[in-house]
Amino acid sequence: MSREIITCTCGCGRTGPIGHKAHRWIAACTRRWRNAGRPADGPPPPRPLSRADLAAAAAHVARARARERASRALALADTGLTAPQIADLMGLHPKTVEKYLRLARPKNRDRDAGAVMQAWQRWTERVADRIATGHQVSLDWIWQDKAACRGQPVDRWVPEYVVLPEPVEECIRCPVREECLTHALTKPERWGIWASTTPEDRRRLRRKITDLRIQT
Repeated sequence: MSREIITCTCGCGRTGPIGHKAHRWIAACTRRWRNAGRPADGPPPPRPLSRADLAAAAAHVARARARERASRALALADTGLTAPQIADLMGLHPKTVEKYLRLARPKNRDRDAGAVMQAWQRWTERVADRIATGHQVSLDWIWQDKAACRGQPVDRWVPEYVVLPEPVEECIRCPVREECLTHALTKPERWGIWASTTPEDRRRLRRKITDLRIQT
């Protein structure tokens, strides 16, 4: 199978290898393109990446993997586990876990910010409950045009290390935050910040949705 990397040209900036799964994300980009009222013939065909683009894409994947590991290590540390215990669970060396924790752990955890984040997490769980019971908000893609984060740099919402000691300001005042979270949980979105949730938060919420559906 070819390992050539292509990038979408619809403006989303997504990249991926040519292969049997490529048509999935290309088709998804085409749907987003059309739903946004752009030309009916869809976005231009994906273009091959240059050597420099390929290196940048590989670096992005490596940073994303590090973000995921750092977020998971921090979540496990918050349960009271030690670095060696976390390393055993994640299949990493304890020193590697310690490095991730230093990078991911906020230097100061304000109590008020923690209380706000706890309230936000309770809201995300209520959204998950509505999804599990079939009472979620409807998604028509128009919601993205109303998002408070619309037009902001992608790097702000896909940071190198996803750690949120408190909800993002834009998310708090966003009129479509529930649509954003519902989209992220049902698609699902595996990277970045959506409605002030990290990838680890969304994995936990999706497990909650699955458990509730099994119970009912």
